[in-house]
Amino acid sequence: MKGFNYRAFLTFLLLFFGLATIITGITKLEEIEDVHAIYGPIFGALVMFHLYVNRRPLLNYFKRNHVELAAALVIFLLVTMVGSAVGEYEFENEFEEEYEFEYEED
Repeated sequence: MKGFNYRAFLTFLLLFFGLATIITGITKLEEIEDVHAIYGPIFGALVMFHLYVNRRPLLNYFKRNHVELAAALVIFLLVTMVGSAVGEYEFENEFEEEYEFEYEED
C-alpha cells in the first residue's frame, strides 16, 4: 500500500476551496458572505503553498514556454486594465445615483 500522497491531497483541497470560493462569490447571498470571506484567504494560502511545493516543475515549465508565458501575461494585463476601467466607471455612476451627488461647475 502506498503512503499518503500530499500533492494529491493539496490538489483536492485547492479544487474544493476554489469551487467553494467561486460559488459563494457568485451567489452574493448575505448568509454566505462570511463563508466566502473565510474560504477566499484559505484558498489563497493553499495556492501559495501549492506554488512552493511545485516550484521546480513550475520553473522548468516557465523556462520552456517563453512565448506562451508572454502571451498569457499580455492577456492578463489587458483584461486587468479593461476590467479596472469598466469597474471604475460603474462605481462612479453607482455612487452618483445613490447619493445624488452633483458636480460643481467652475
